Amino acid sequence: MITNLPKIDFAKGIKSNIYVFADVFTPYKGKVMLLPPTEELVRARLQHEYKHAEDAYHGMNLDNNMKIDSSNILLVHPDAYSFVLETRGYMRAIEFAKKFGVNHSAYLRSINEFDIYLGNWQARNYSSNDFGAYDRELISHQCKQIEKIIPEIKRFRKIVEGINDYSK
Repeated sequence: MITNLPKIDFAKGIKSNIYVFADVFTPYKGKVMLLPPTEELVRARLQHEYKHAEDAYHGMNLDNNMKIDSSNILLVHPDAYSFVLETRGYMRAIEFAKKFGVNHSAYLRSINEFDIYLGNWQARNYSSNDFGAYDRELISHQCKQIEKIIPEIKRFRKIVEGINDYSK
């Protein structure tokens, strides 16, 4: 699935388009599991995209007066913006899927996809020089949100340590 809204229209009250692709309805082959598509899984993945659509419509108001909206979207580093946007989507999907139990395929797939996303993000080997001060604040804030909401992410401790190195 993908939510599409140009950055120029971000947080201006314009509706996004959400595109659903066939892979949502095919079995998911993880490292050690095969997860069949279920209604709950499709709904969890839609929650991820709904969060993107909400953020695109209203902007992202974070704690401590931090925000990404039409006034600063073009000033935020694209990778910092993407990190905040995607982690918010994954957290929404995981929170939704958790209602069905931690052994349900919707939860397992959601948590596995988030773990893969975080691992791929960490593999980019960013340094503190790659981001401005506000970008580092945004990333650090999101790391704290992840730790608070989804402490069970396998690689999280390692990722947070690495991220916090360049969020100072």
